[in-house]
Parts: sequence; C-alpha cells; structure tokens
Amino acid sequence: MIESEDTTVLLLLAFMATIVRGLLGLVVLLMLYLLSNLALGKDQKNKHGIGEEVSRFGGIAIFIGVLAYFISSSFWFEDVAHGALVENLRGYEPFALAVGVVGLCEDCKFSIKPRTRLFLALIAIIIVALNNPELIPKRVEFWFADDFFNHPALLFMGVVIIVVGFINAGNISDGANGLLAINAMSVFVLMYLQASSVFYFSLLVSLGVFSMYNILSGRIFLGDFGSYTLSALMALCCLDLYVSTNASVWFFASLLSYPCTEIVRVMINRALKHKSPFSADNSHVHNKLYEAINRKGLNTLAANSLTGILLGVCFSVVPVTLAVTGLLSWEEEIWGIYFLFSVLVHLLLSRIKVSVTDPQTI
Repeated sequence: MIESEDTTVLLLLAFMATIVRGLLGLVVLLMLYLLSNLALGKDQKNKHGIGEEVSRFGGIAIFIGVLAYFISSSFWFEDVAHGALVENLRGYEPFALAVGVVGLCEDCKFSIKPRTRLFLALIAIIIVALNNPELIPKRVEFWFADDFFNHPALLFMGVVIIVVGFINAGNISDGANGLLAINAMSVFVLMYLQASSVFYFSLLVSLGVFSMYNILSGRIFLGDFGSYTLSALMALCCLDLYVSTNASVWFFASLLSYPCTEIVRVMINRALKHKSPFSADNSHVHNKLYEAINRKGLNTLAANSLTGILLGVCFSVVPVTLAVTGLLSWEEEIWGIYFLFSVLVHLLLSRIKVSVTDPQTI
C-alpha cells in the first residue's frame, strides 16, 4: 500500500521524468521505485552516518534504463540503425561495467574483501590501458620534474593508479543524495558535447531521473555497482577528453576535486591514526556538512539532499559551467589555481565539528 505522501512524490517525479525524456525517464523511475522496495540490497539505518534504511540498487536502475534506450534507439533513429550501435561507444565502457560487477557482489551481500575488490579493479584498469593505449597521455604538464614524470612507463602507471584511486574515491561520495550523480553528469555533459553519443545521452537522462528520485525520496543510492561503474567511466572519459583536446589537466582535477581530495584527506587521517586505509568511518566532509545542516533544524532527508546538491554544484557544476559557457576556457592554465582553491575550500569544510563519528562499513 502506497502512502499518500509517497503517491505525491511519485506523481511529481513522474511529471518531471516525462518532461526530461518521456519513456526512458518513466522506465528508470519505475525501476527505481521497484528496486527501492526490494528487501535485497538494503543497507542498515545510518550506515553512512546519514539517512534511513535505503536500497543499494540505484546503479542497476540506471543500467537498465541506459540499456533499454541504447537498444531501442536503433529502431527510432535511422542514423543509429545504419551505423552500428557500438560506434556510440568509445571502447572502454565495457571495462567500466566489469569494475561495477565487482561492486554488485557487495550490493547483493556476497561480501568481497576490500583488498580483493581493489585488486580486481586494478586488473580491469590495466587491461583497459593496454587495450586502449590512446588513453595514455603523451605528455602531461607538471609543475616540477616534467621530463621525469612524462616517461611512458610512469604515465602508464600513473593512469592506472589514478583511475583505480578515483573508483574508490567516487564510492566514498555515494552517501549524500545526488552528490556522485551530479559529479557524473558534469563529466558526461562534456563527453556528450564532444562525441554526440546516444550512449552518453541516455546516461545523462537516466542519471537525471535517478538524481531527482534520490534527492526527493532518499530511498535508493547508487550502490557499489553504480558508484564503481560511474567512477571508472568518469575517470576514463576525462582521460579520453584530455588526450583528444587541448584541455588543461588542472581543469579535470578541478572537475573531480571533491572525491579526489576527500580520499587523500581520509587516507592521510587514517594513516596518522594508525588505522587501515580500508577501515571506515563517518568523518567525510559530506557527513560533517550534513550534520551541520541537520543541526539547523532540517530533517534527515532535506539535510542529506541539500548536502549533496551543495557539494555537487560547488565542486562539479560550477567548473563545467565555466568551461561550457566559455567564461573560463578549459585550456587555461589558471585552472591550476582554481584546483588549489577547491582543495582549500574542501579542507576548510573538513574542519566542521561533528558530535559523533561511528565506524561503519563504507
């Protein structure tokens, strides 16, 4: 039995989804509703320090929506039908999905040790780098030891480490409503503008519907499948855009600054406390900001959603908007200063005092 409050939210979401992209939006919305009501894949209350008992299957709903639109588009659009659907892919998307499958095991309660997950992700990304050598930059601008760091072997190793690190960084962000989805949409907007791919268009629509449902209801997260897949794809897309354009590496550092800064900050803190880097707690910036907002009188859902929106907009939407509108070209070296400013803001937010930090499993 659906409560009246749930009915109102669902009607609002249905209306918004229809405006966004008709049938695809409704398919994703239906999957989100059905999956959020499954007993399987539910996290215990306050696992991340914020929110109630929620489903981890948001990534599955997005995958189903993208797959449905991607396949059906061959019947709707003549140009896609005559040109193979695989031409809408860049070649690394299946590997991002393979990384996501590792996370799906965790979502379905088939627990895999963190070190094993890290190793499997590492293997997948090494294969991606070997299979797609064009993703390895020929040269990257560094502020010091430029020739040393631009050795091909070091660039290869650097790409693998950065992508694997970002996969884990993105997973950390999946706790504040809308945060990782907004980060992902910011990257995929750039990818769609560059490639005009049906795949990235369907991703944007599906993520848009997910974000609305996640922010308004708080009943479903991306889960490890969603966060692993999207994070891997985001990192690979940024590499693709970097090597195929004249964009500054610091632009992409700015665009992905929240998860990257957060994972470095957290791992340093854990090392200083002689804790395992795979241990978990609720001391993330989004946890702290949530508690600060919650103390101002907002309820759990509103505080959690406002946290995700604020962080997503400040750290991802602003830089991509500046780049797309041409207010600050993504080729400018001044993005290095912008990135440092983003890190400073992040560190200032990390100083927010919280009342409790309960160790949990991320």
